[in-house]
Amino acid sequence: MKTSKRTFGFLAALVLGAMAPAQVLSDGTEVLIETSPRAEVFLDDVLMGKATATGSFPIHNAMPGPHVLRVAASGKHPLTRKIAVAPGKINRIRAELEDFTGDLEILTTPDAEVLLDGKPAGSADGAGRLVVRGLRVAGYKLTAGRAGYNSEEGHVNVTSGVLSTFTIELKRIEAVEEGTSAPPPNYVMERRMVHDQARQVFFSKNGLQLLSIGNDSRTGDSLIQWDTGTGRLLKNIEVGYANTIVDVSPDRRLMAVRAKGVKEYAIKVMDISSGRVVREWPGDNAVFSPDSKTVAIQPTVGIRPEDEHEAVFWDVESGKRLQTWRDPSVGWMILFSPYGHWAVTDHKGVTIRDADTGEVMHRLPKDHCCTGAAFSPNGRWLAVMADAKIELWELATGRQGRSIEGAAGSGGAVRFSSAVFTPDSRYLISVHDGVGGFRLWDTFTGQEVRKWPLPGADHIAISPDGRWLAVIAADELTVWRRTD
Repeated sequence: MKTSKRTFGFLAALVLGAMAPAQVLSDGTEVLIETSPRAEVFLDDVLMGKATATGSFPIHNAMPGPHVLRVAASGKHPLTRKIAVAPGKINRIRAELEDFTGDLEILTTPDAEVLLDGKPAGSADGAGRLVVRGLRVAGYKLTAGRAGYNSEEGHVNVTSGVLSTFTIELKRIEAVEEGTSAPPPNYVMERRMVHDQARQVFFSKNGLQLLSIGNDSRTGDSLIQWDTGTGRLLKNIEVGYANTIVDVSPDRRLMAVRAKGVKEYAIKVMDISSGRVVREWPGDNAVFSPDSKTVAIQPTVGIRPEDEHEAVFWDVESGKRLQTWRDPSVGWMILFSPYGHWAVTDHKGVTIRDADTGEVMHRLPKDHCCTGAAFSPNGRWLAVMADAKIELWELATGRQGRSIEGAAGSGGAVRFSSAVFTPDSRYLISVHDGVGGFRLWDTFTGQEVRKWPLPGADHIAISPDGRWLAVIAADELTVWRRTD
């Protein structure tokens, strides 16, 4: 059977036309869709393919003219829109997909702070309620904490278009009476944080975040915010090579930075979230009050001899000078009790003062000071680290209670360098020069209960609920989790 050239050409065109994809014309016209990663792209109800991991999808040789574009992805609202394709050019079309969202209601302890996947979500009101709106539909790790309470965790799923309610009650940390049997806590190392030359560490009030001060040989001092539970670095704030961070406010909103001037130092109070300088006063050292509203600044040593044993208290918000302590007993250390009633100064002995007035309440019978001090959370005791022992002094009376001897069952003389009470005030955790590691002491019996080896340990902090320890050893920051 003979086939004419005319018939063959018609059949070839028919076959090629059947093989060509829909809406294609080889004239160089392209459509570039920018959308959500892995989204499916439809043109006139024909599936063209999936977008890349960056959300890009090209349609080559698209037919010019009007079309209907539809884009869909899991967990997002689909998008349908009319488009007009111009011939002979690249047509860029953005087709952003919006997440399915829902609202989350958290019922918890009044004033508790809430984190979702380690990020601050807000604080509960006076009735213990917090509503977070417009959350992406997904599962979240929820953590709630408040000073004086054990922090709690949970997992919650957010459903599209509805209010999901989740209850997470916190239990108050109860103080243990002396002599009462309380199980000693045990800790295991959770992780090491990468931080050059860490020298000091603080927990947030709810224990959900850590702030550490360190020094980089290239950039100088920095303040790093970490998520306690995951170890995730949240923020790194550099304060400049010539500056030194000397204190962080108890509410973790401010930091005091010593900046070198021409003749003397200046203390700059900086907002941690923005890095903005809030206040600046002359001085060499600074300590925040427990309510974070006041900062005590000590002058540069050697500039004015008459000011050497002086501390000036300033109101951070107004910038006004509130009071001045000038006394031979005012030295480099000023330590405030947790609720702000007491203050301790340390030159030529240890002096207990009324924190509001500076009035001397008790002078401890010591002719020298110490390597550190710590207040018990119940407000009864001051622990003074006196080289190879820790002395417990009753704040209200100024009388000495018991002493914790470093040589008692500890395998040799121990020089105490830092210590913290557990939240119930029953146990004391200390780190030491020389022997390394940290140890747990029973404040009622004075006996060592546990010890953990960690060479070079020299600074320790405990979360308000006692669940976490942060220990600096050999300039490294380590985080320890309570297991009992």
